Amino acid sequence: MDRNYELMFALIPTLDEETLQKTVEDIETLVSSNATITSKDAIGKQRLAYEINDHKEAFYYVVKFQTANLEHPKEIDRLLKINEAVLRFIIVREDK
Repeated sequence: MDRNYELMFALIPTLDEETLQKTVEDIETLVSSNATITSKDAIGKQRLAYEINDHKEAFYYVVKFQTANLEHPKEIDRLLKINEAVLRFIIVREDK
């Protein structure tokens, strides 16, 4: 049975446009490797509530996806933790 998830991530604001797009594409490829992306939204550059690693702003993105593989969100979590361009992220399972 497929489960619905939502991934929201914030990228460092110092990325140039090309690197930003490449990073977003890499994350989308990671998600879609074992899931179906149902929607994606680029929220854009937003001011942070508090500084994170000396950054006051971040680029925000939301990706909703479905997967039957319960390990896939854990793998996304593991890989995003080691991505230096990602300031913060959260993966939540959506209720039906």
